[in-house]
Amino acid sequence: SRNPNPVMVTSEWVLHQQYSTVSQAIKNLLQLPWMVRIEHIFREGNRVVDGLASMSFSRPFGRYIFMQPPDEVLKLLHDNYSGMAWPRLV
Repeated sequence: SRNPNPVMVTSEWVLHQQYSTVSQAIKNLLQLPWMVRIEHIFREGNRVVDGLASMSFSRPFGRYIFMQPPDEVLKLLHDNYSGMAWPRLV
């Protein structure tokens, strides 16, 4: 079930070196004067985003603009479009 109560997440940050640049950028964005809502979605709920995130570990840090979907996520896009469901195994 969803928790309707907002959570303060900026009070204490533990930055792991592998993710420190991204974590610091997120922390800076959260401290700006706007309302932010962070919602957890299991990777099975959005396989395309999970695929893109997995790709990030094999590429240098930076900004990437794709004119077409990368091969790594093309099948996931097709599965998503066709309505394929992925159950969460616990």
